[in-house]
Amino acid sequence: MNFGLIFFQFLPLLLYIGFEYWKGFKAGILAAIVGSVFMIGYSYATTGKVDSFSIGECGLIVFLGFISLKMDNDRYFKFQPTVLAACFTLVFVYFEFKGTPILVRYVPQMEKLFNAKDASPEVQLMIQKLHDPHYLEVMAKLSFAMIFVFIAHGLVMAYAALRLTTAQWFMWRLAIYPALVIVTMVVGTIYA
Repeated sequence: MNFGLIFFQFLPLLLYIGFEYWKGFKAGILAAIVGSVFMIGYSYATTGKVDSFSIGECGLIVFLGFISLKMDNDRYFKFQPTVLAACFTLVFVYFEFKGTPILVRYVPQMEKLFNAKDASPEVQLMIQKLHDPHYLEVMAKLSFAMIFVFIAHGLVMAYAALRLTTAQWFMWRLAIYPALVIVTMVVGTIYA
């Protein structure tokens, strides 16, 4: 696991917390905006491209950051994970209504992602399972369940933004990602 990459992904959040503690929420928001824009620039400079998720996340940090600065209230900035959860919920619901759950729709992309020439036997076995009808049924059920996981995530983070201190919000923000992975694994196991 590349801990440098994980740290880099949380850079705007860490800058916000550090500067908020040191100089106040306005400095924290400005640091997060600068960190987010820096991440986009660094990604483009090193790889020649920027993924759309990073652009969207940067846009959300900048947009909610400026609203918070204009309204002189850091709660708007803290709603970023709630807005992301709502966006993910809408995407998953959209694909459910189209009749192709998003996790099933992107099986070919998962296959490309894991289809390396020197892939281990375990990875090769996983690639073969991607087309198993039972596996696709499990992915469809998991895709549906993720709608409720994202709704719960959004509600928890909204509560944290409205009622908790910045430090408590930060702890929930960090804890929610491993919790999402665990819930996803548990739901996937139940449907398997």
